[in-house]
Amino acid sequence: GGEGTVAISIGGLVGSVNDAQTTIEQCLTEGNINGLTTMAQVGGLVGWFDGTSKTVMSTIKDCYSLMDVSGTSTSDKKGTGGLVGRVGIYTTISNSYAVGKVTGTSNVGAIIGYSPESTSTVSNIFYSKTLSGQTSGVVGVAKSTYAMTKQATYTGWDFESVWGIDETKSMAYLRVFGVPDKLYD
Repeated sequence: GGEGTVAISIGGLVGSVNDAQTTIEQCLTEGNINGLTTMAQVGGLVGWFDGTSKTVMSTIKDCYSLMDVSGTSTSDKKGTGGLVGRVGIYTTISNSYAVGKVTGTSNVGAIIGYSPESTSTVSNIFYSKTLSGQTSGVVGVAKSTYAMTKQATYTGWDFESVWGIDETKSMAYLRVFGVPDKLYD
């Protein structure tokens, strides 16, 4: 026998979406997730997310993560992110946010941990710089926790049928899951 290193993908919803045309829509994750290996890509929603080509893209739309995410990867091509640990070159991510605490040893981001130069499209993505513990990231717009309780922050989001918000106690929430008691501490 020999020795080897295993790369793993860990996500709050899915470990890996790779070489497929996949749509992840109207989802949420909450809790804690830890990647305790030096070769892990860890994300609040998806560990590794990629499509197949410019015409066969994978999509994340209208999702949020309250997941606290930590990773110990030391690889330069792995990452730890509030939504996605590693995003590939054929992806679209829109109208989503992450507010869990994100910590790691390499390639750490409030939204995406690692992203190569890519044809990915990212739009209307937010994170709480206070709750995530991250002041910058590969993508996403940092907002105060207070700003994330205001509908005006979420420009272009569908508050008629997909999202709801109670500006006195919550950030945006998905209507399909009902009104939360409280969406942040």
